[in-house]
Amino acid sequence: MRITTLSLPLLILLAACKDDAPTDDTSAPAEVDVDGDGFPTTEDCDDEDATISPSAAELCDGIDNNCDGTIDTDAQDLTTWYGDGDRDGFGSDSLTLTACEAPEGFVAEGGDCDDADARFFPGAAGDRLHRPQRLQL
Repeated sequence: MRITTLSLPLLILLAACKDDAPTDDTSAPAEVDVDGDGFPTTEDCDDEDATISPSAAELCDGIDNNCDGTIDTDAQDLTTWYGDGDRDGFGSDSLTLTACEAPEGFVAEGGDCDDADARFFPGAAGDRLHRPQRLQL
């Protein structure tokens, strides 16, 4: 009988400790960062690639590296191109722009002193800078 006497208070005590309160499932789910770059899927425009994130440098590669919604417009590796009005392969230093690829009528080499005449460009025949110096006796 002694076992029954001890068991009854123990059962009453255990029944009183039961938690009938509903669980709170309204907490925000944990943020997921699939590629481990420090930006969760909700902020990272390509969470499968750790080189692409809001803190990445934009590059001339046809990809939105920094997740700003534009491709290559503010790339860090833009090239300076020179307008080549006379189509001699050398552009005018006074007409430049930066872009990933050369726009029509622009070239990578500047220094054309007369961009209206294809006969004049750096290294052209007769250019004083490239003539052999005469020895003075």
